[in-house]
Amino acid sequence: MKSATPYALVAVAVLAVAFALPAMTLTRDATPPLIDDIATSAPVPLSDVIINADIMDDLPPVTAGDASVFFSTDAQATWTDTLLDAVTGSPDTWEATYPMPDGELLYYFLVASDSAATFTAPKNYADVFPPPVNLMVDPADEPAGDAVNINTHALDLTGARFGYSDDYIYASLSNATGSWPTSGGFFGPWYIYSALVGNPDAQTDSIALAMVYADVPLLVSTGLFAIDGRDTSFVRVGDIEADIVGGELHMRCSIADLVAHPDFGPDNPSGYYGAGAGTATSIITGARWTNDQTNTYAFYQRSDGLSPGANTAPGLTDPFAEPVAGVFPDTLIRFEITYTDTDGHLATVRDIVIDGDAHVMDCPGPDRDYAAGVAFELEIGLEPGDHEYYFSFSDGALVVETTPASVTSGTGIPNDGPLGALALHSAWPQPCSSELRLSFSMAERRAGQISIYSTTGRLVRRLWTGGPGEHEETWNVKDDAGARVASGVYFVVLSDGRVSDQKKVVVLR
Repeated sequence: MKSATPYALVAVAVLAVAFALPAMTLTRDATPPLIDDIATSAPVPLSDVIINADIMDDLPPVTAGDASVFFSTDAQATWTDTLLDAVTGSPDTWEATYPMPDGELLYYFLVASDSAATFTAPKNYADVFPPPVNLMVDPADEPAGDAVNINTHALDLTGARFGYSDDYIYASLSNATGSWPTSGGFFGPWYIYSALVGNPDAQTDSIALAMVYADVPLLVSTGLFAIDGRDTSFVRVGDIEADIVGGELHMRCSIADLVAHPDFGPDNPSGYYGAGAGTATSIITGARWTNDQTNTYAFYQRSDGLSPGANTAPGLTDPFAEPVAGVFPDTLIRFEITYTDTDGHLATVRDIVIDGDAHVMDCPGPDRDYAAGVAFELEIGLEPGDHEYYFSFSDGALVVETTPASVTSGTGIPNDGPLGALALHSAWPQPCSSELRLSFSMAERRAGQISIYSTTGRLVRRLWTGGPGEHEETWNVKDDAGARVASGVYFVVLSDGRVSDQKKVVVLR
């Protein structure tokens, strides 16, 4: 199972964003879940498209009802949501389906929440400001009435939405009054409204940036601030745009300004930013305190859209089929194949077809980057003999299959030691009815034994135990209890506990 990334940086920044709290870290039970390996099936018009996402969370785990995907077929103007369901056998993977339109792009974004939230978001392609509500994501409910030490209910946040474009990060805040006063009079108090943006991959884990709307004389004016969670110090590092429309406070900052700051930086391999919002009060003596703050969010700046019918065929490489080492008899066969889809489409069909019967293969690895290639595997017991097989996969639109091949089970088990350590030279006559004469050798000074097994791996007879040298032994085709064995196939195995050799024999009564 993948693990969630620590949120020390984001936590410190959220708690310091109100310019009032001492530095502290965020406990694991408030850590947002993380999203990885988002993939869809091929977009076949008028057919259901499948979306998969790995949603990782440790405490508490994501459960049914915690994760949703939002779809739009009208250029992101309106959205329809549906719950993601857990995929059986994969503890982190969640799945949903939605009808693919015939002629329009299908856009989607994801939201997962427990005690905190993580989300992807629609992209504001035209850089519209103030941003319309359909291009912003409100990742979690922000309760009204939870603000403390207030003399105006404007400090009681009731919502925080976030969005992005190629050039900007957007935040839209709502409160209990729909008004956004910055002071209570000429001598204060003064009110501060802020929206956090933190980079979990920054070189320092104590500094984050925040868009701030305020007018505290000689102290804080509307702009972009760097906040140090160790001592709650702050410095203005750039400008933002702010506007109040429809009772909401809208802000945006330049991504270029964020990544240019040395304590934020351009490197973001985690793929998300920390986000949150808060309010605070400052008085003429210089004292400040927090009034309200949202949870911490993990905000992925990615937009996903599917074009009907756009698809290239996937590929299958590195087929593998062999008995599992060290298992006797060798009727447990391991099959492997690598599935690659340059479009990044997941495998809706992932079968190994053996003697005409299809068996679903597993994807055991933690990463599912289908564009780079994902390994699938299956171990299955087969009756002794030759078996024809081929791999059959589909991305939801196109089926690809390997050329049929064969694998033989029940013919021998692989040695686990150096060749020549022992050898079972002959077992004759074949078939046998009353006795079987064996010739074998052991080269090393180790105790060895000859055993007889059925095709199911049941021990039939412990025939011989001895040391190095050339040996001959006779089996009277009886088991350890002295009863004559039934007609059928048996395996004679010579082993010293480290190296094995064997032969298949046939008994006829």
